[in-house]
Amino acid sequence: MLSTHHLKPGNVVVYLPDDFQGVIHMEAMRGTIKVLPMLRRRVKIANQSNRDVTLMVGTGEAMINHCQETSFCHLKTNKGDVILGLTSGDAPYIPKPGIWQWIVGRVCALSS
Repeated sequence: MLSTHHLKPGNVVVYLPDDFQGVIHMEAMRGTIKVLPMLRRRVKIANQSNRDVTLMVGTGEAMINHCQETSFCHLKTNKGDVILGLTSGDAPYIPKPGIWQWIVGRVCALSS
């Protein structure tokens, strides 16, 4: 089980392994939820509302010692976005520059 609760303002970005099979529950209280393209092709939406979504990945038929094995991933942020993808195939997440990055970039460009 992977669980992360991000209580400070900011984004939660997670790349799952390609062989992940299980349930993913994501919550963004004041932000957006984004599933990157490679993972989006493999998920089924089980439940969705304005602030949270529950996804199912894979067939759920992985048997180990005659028991069905599945994983659970819970991601939550109070103020920020939740971004989820796969380790291979999905491009790295590049956050939009904040105001300070923009100012420093402009000052550096002017001084060059």
